[in-house]
Amino acid sequence: MKRTYAHVDDIDLFTGGLIETPLHGGLVGPTFGCILGIQFRNLRCCDRFWYENADPLVRFTDPQLTEIRKVTLSKLLCDNCDYVESEQWSVFDLPDPFLNPRVSCRDLPGVNLELWKERVSCGVGKTNIDISGAERISPCVMCTCTKEGPVCQSLKIDNCFHLAQSLH
Repeated sequence: MKRTYAHVDDIDLFTGGLIETPLHGGLVGPTFGCILGIQFRNLRCCDRFWYENADPLVRFTDPQLTEIRKVTLSKLLCDNCDYVESEQWSVFDLPDPFLNPRVSCRDLPGVNLELWKERVSCGVGKTNIDISGAERISPCVMCTCTKEGPVCQSLKIDNCFHLAQSLH
């Protein structure tokens, strides 16, 4: 490189990235590793359908996210490939008998699909509330049924006379 370039700042990014020593356990050096990391972070942050986003119209519920996070690529391969009985715990990492051992496909956690059933109502005590509906379950508590379950709030009571009338 010294014979080709007059100064280190003249080295092309791609050429320089290719000749870097790969990071421990990786295939690329620190420059390409950083560029790839930034690119994946930007893809995730700008994808409105990313499974962990906060948009209540398209996001998964907290229990669904917990289920998704349990599953590994190893389990996905076990469930979808013929004749696979075991897989290393972390597919993309180098195999190691202690740090990344092979495990039986039966021992890898799967997904509980019951959490994706559509909710049509919520039960709060003896009261059943339709999805997107709201009911007063006591004189001072109002509950709304969401796709994630019931959300209840205490009501602020300013006038005891009105509260007494609402009970009759």
